[in-house]
Amino acid sequence: MTTAIWTIGTQGQHDEPFLGLLRRHSVDAVIDIRLHSEGRYFKFASGKHIRALVEGAGLAYRHEVAFAPTAAMLKAYKAGGAWASYEPAYENLIVERRMGELWTAEYSRYERPCLLCAEVDPAHCHRRLLAEFLAKEFGLPIVHLVGGRTHDNN
Repeated sequence: MTTAIWTIGTQGQHDEPFLGLLRRHSVDAVIDIRLHSEGRYFKFASGKHIRALVEGAGLAYRHEVAFAPTAAMLKAYKAGGAWASYEPAYENLIVERRMGELWTAEYSRYERPCLLCAEVDPAHCHRRLLAEFLAKEFGLPIVHLVGGRTHDNN
């Protein structure tokens, strides 16, 4: 049974500090919610690399594209679109894709899961929006892992 929702971004991360954060918080699963997990900009961000790293540490790794924004949403936002437009579009996608039901069926078995995306700051990242939805839906606290520190969203 899930006790909280953790989130983390890959940008600027390196193996040991990243694993250290996950270990300090006893995370048991990393759920990669990026649309593309190939890590085009640097090796650490590659889904293959992160999978090997976290599974080597005894944690589960899953890449769940159903939790990612659509390609069109992501393209529009990265081309200078406003967060004020992206946020409600992603929140609608959460409902449309029935992400709460998917969470219950596939991920609620993890006690301490961590949503992974690229952005360092969760403020403008879909992982925060998904975490907030799950927190509200299931009555869970949120812990954002940012660099070497945490930010509780309670």
